[in-house]
This record gives sequence, C-alpha cells and structure tokens, in this order.
Amino acid sequence: MKEVIRLENVFKIYINGKTELRALNGVDFSVKEGDFIAIMGASGSGKSTMLHICGLLDKPTKGDVYFEGIRATRLSDSQIAEIRNKKIGFVFQQFNLIPHLSALENVYLPKLFSGTENNEEGEVYKLLKSVGLEGKENRRPNELSGGEQQRVAIARALMNNPDIIMADEPTGNLDSKTGKQIMEILNNLHKNFRKTILIVTHDPQIAKCAERVISIKDGRIIKDHNTAKTYLWRK
Repeated sequence: MKEVIRLENVFKIYINGKTELRALNGVDFSVKEGDFIAIMGASGSGKSTMLHICGLLDKPTKGDVYFEGIRATRLSDSQIAEIRNKKIGFVFQQFNLIPHLSALENVYLPKLFSGTENNEEGEVYKLLKSVGLEGKENRRPNELSGGEQQRVAIARALMNNPDIIMADEPTGNLDSKTGKQIMEILNNLHKNFRKTILIVTHDPQIAKCAERVISIKDGRIIKDHNTAKTYLWRK
C-alpha cells in the first residue's frame, strides 16, 4: 500500500513566557493507504498535536511533513487548505456544528468552503441516511442528541468523499453505548469504503477497533504495534 502521510523528526514547541513546552519531540511516523490507526496517550502527551500536524491543521516547529509524497511544509496556506478540503475529513470531540443550521446544512458546508457547490441535496440525504439520521435532516443541533450530533459531524466529514478520516476523541462526550455505535460507523467506512482512519483516543476499548496502535508519551512515540485485526480487502 502506498504511503500517504509521513512525519520526519517533527517537533512542535510552544513558548509561554520563559517556559518551553515540547508537545512533539522528534516524531517519526508514517501512514499507509488503508491503515486504521489509533493514537493513544494521556492528556498532554501530544497525541492531538500529532493528529493535527498529520491533518495539516498545524505546522511543525521543526521537521518535515509529507502528504502523498509532497513536502507539505513547503506549501502555501492555500495549497494546504485545498489538500485538507479534498483529501481529509475531520471529526472532533466537540462536534463543531453550526447551531443555527440544520443537519443537512451542516453536512453541506464543506462543499461551500471548497467553492464547488452544486445541487447535491440528494447526496446529503444519502450521507445522513448512511449514519442513521434519515428523517432528521432538518433538525438543528440542539434538537439532536450528542450521538446524533456526532453522526452529523461524520456525515459532514464525508461530504467531499475524502480518502482519510481523522477523528480526535470522537466518542469522548458520549456514553459507552453511543460511542460503540460511532465506532461501528468508522469501522464500516474503513472496511467497506476503504477509508484510511486515524483516531486519537485515551480509551483502550476504542483502540481495539484499530489495526495499529501508536502510544505516545511526553511528545515521543514509545510504542508502535499492529493488532490482530485485519480486513480481507487489504492485500
């Protein structure tokens, strides 16, 4: 499988007055097409920072990030934004839905941002149906449960049919039953639609869904191992 993301000796350093915080401390990491990777670590370990740099939401202080062989650290902000919009779908713990927009309108937002919007209302309905929200297209976020809001967020992440889904603690604000349902959706996207999945979690039960688990501590990868889970489509 081809390599889609590579981090080479990546540092992310924050300066607060005279204090230096190394969120990432010389990380080397790669993602191949079709991977399902869980990034684990305690709060403050650097796992979310690592995901954000993989997803080109943030830039390293030092080191290089390659996306599909392109040295992303040398691209302009507009070029990076285009890659994110076309190639990556993001799902966050806080859902990040627009309160005054309906589920349908929230899902359609990536098309507006890409500047390629068309009359694709039918596609939005299909996406919402695929995550179990048929009949709730016109409800606003405050009319949906937390699990339903996260399903809207997943549908939104899929609007531009990205190759990669990146999820930062997507079950963190949900009860265990609803969290399991969200993970089943992500599993289905990986198994049946061949999406590459990167998920940040502190929950070992969530990490069990992945094929590869990265453990990070104090900004360094301390363990990188494959699990027993495999899918038949991967050759």
